[in-house]
Amino acid sequence: MERKKREKRTAYYGKPWLINHLAKRCRFTVGDVKIIVDELILILQEIAAEQKSICIPHLFAMKVIELPGHTGWDGYRNKPIELPTVKKVIFKPSRTMTEACRGNLEWVEVGKKIEDEFEEEE
Repeated sequence: MERKKREKRTAYYGKPWLINHLAKRCRFTVGDVKIIVDELILILQEIAAEQKSICIPHLFAMKVIELPGHTGWDGYRNKPIELPTVKKVIFKPSRTMTEACRGNLEWVEVGKKIEDEFEEEE
């Protein structure tokens, strides 16, 4: 019986694609967009280091939670073990993103209308 080779789990889109795509859409230089994306990554890392939360409408919410330490069971060695306190970063997609994944593009259009109204007020 032949074993199937596991496919690599790589993202189809990455940071270089995002930078180039944003530069084309916004008519900015690739260098300018690279600076913006790098700074956004640094800002998100600083927020995570400070254990704060951030919500970007129509995209995601990010928060850091702390799971308390507890006593677990090591099934391999068949003895109890102490698990330390752990911090986790949680990303929750917005409703607009979730509906877009389901193919419901009406939610995406609602998000665009809200953004357009916000821009007109300024």
